[in-house]
Amino acid sequence: MKISARVLAASQIWQDVLHGALIDQAMKSWSVQNRYAGSGDRRFISSLLYAMARNRYSFGGKDDLAMALAVCAHEGLGQAQDIRHDGLHHHLQEVRQAYDTIGEIPIQIQKLEMPDWLAEQFIGGVEAVKGLKGRADIILREHPHNPLNNDQELNFHGFQKTNISPFGWVRPHEDKRFRLEELAAYRDGFLEVQDEASQMACVLLAPEKGQRILDYCAGGGGKSLLISSLSQQSQIFVHDHDKKRMRDIPKRFGQAGLAIPTPWNEADRSFDLVLADVPCTGSGTWRRQPERRWQCDEAELANLLETQANIIRKAASLVREDGLLAYMTCSMLHLENTGQISAFLQGQDEFVPVPLAEWPGMCRAPKLPPQRGDGWLQWSPHLDGTDGFFMALLKKRDVK
Repeated sequence: MKISARVLAASQIWQDVLHGALIDQAMKSWSVQNRYAGSGDRRFISSLLYAMARNRYSFGGKDDLAMALAVCAHEGLGQAQDIRHDGLHHHLQEVRQAYDTIGEIPIQIQKLEMPDWLAEQFIGGVEAVKGLKGRADIILREHPHNPLNNDQELNFHGFQKTNISPFGWVRPHEDKRFRLEELAAYRDGFLEVQDEASQMACVLLAPEKGQRILDYCAGGGGKSLLISSLSQQSQIFVHDHDKKRMRDIPKRFGQAGLAIPTPWNEADRSFDLVLADVPCTGSGTWRRQPERRWQCDEAELANLLETQANIIRKAASLVREDGLLAYMTCSMLHLENTGQISAFLQGQDEFVPVPLAEWPGMCRAPKLPPQRGDGWLQWSPHLDGTDGFFMALLKKRDVK
């Protein structure tokens, strides 16, 4: 494909993205319908789409093709006027027609890349939103119970130890996509993908020997896997509203040499620790999925807030006396984080925030995020270099 056809394709796929498709999903769908496109074509178009998602307001306008050209030039992928000239002389009529009717190519305007209604919700304000502009690093994690004996392979591929987590490895993002399957240690199950903030949340919970732990929103089991590795003598139970999300848990635990968790029985209602990593906007991960900031609307947020409140109440009912409830999100929004905890604590007297100094694993955490409060921590890209991640720890007390 000529570069003008690639840019045109990106501008057309962009409409699918704005209507809710993730970029990777939209690219897969487009690739199936356009099998003539080679790997270089797909890589170029995908890179341009991610750049458009990160720069929509700065180069935005009514003409998607004009915006794609402007972003293309901004990213060093080609000069806008040269690409337009190529398009006007393309052998396909539909390409020539698109470039013949193109609007004015916009110039860059420095704007906050976030809808106003969302930006005002961010813990950390404008700087937190700006922190989502760049690309996120690749983060891997070792198993504490079975650490790597040799790190030469990771070093060869550009990985270094993380600054916050004692078990993490980081590799800066590059334009050329890195395939994790290139790492034998990853293929053999010695490494897992997990952001540093998520790792530290598990470390700070420091499960004790013999504790009964329920991962109420287990998903693929990443947090359960680390908690089990940190304390192999704990009993791990897992649950998820969507059972399909848990289908890889047995394989992941088996590959790591850990006991496979027990599916939760609803009659079992007395746990030492319940994790509730609730569904959320995922705003803390929008460096990885920048298109989501343009897809999330107020109706979606309202539905999520209702779901989160219901999950907190349900999860709290499963905590034994003197047990702990860990509420987690990969969000940076007040409403999903401190707002949910404040709302839950109001009107009830069973649960109280656990002061940070009393968190079980505090001795293992030499560096805490600067954004913190009474019983909660907020990790952020602009301050910690991690994904955005929130955790609050509550204790159930005897009120009889």
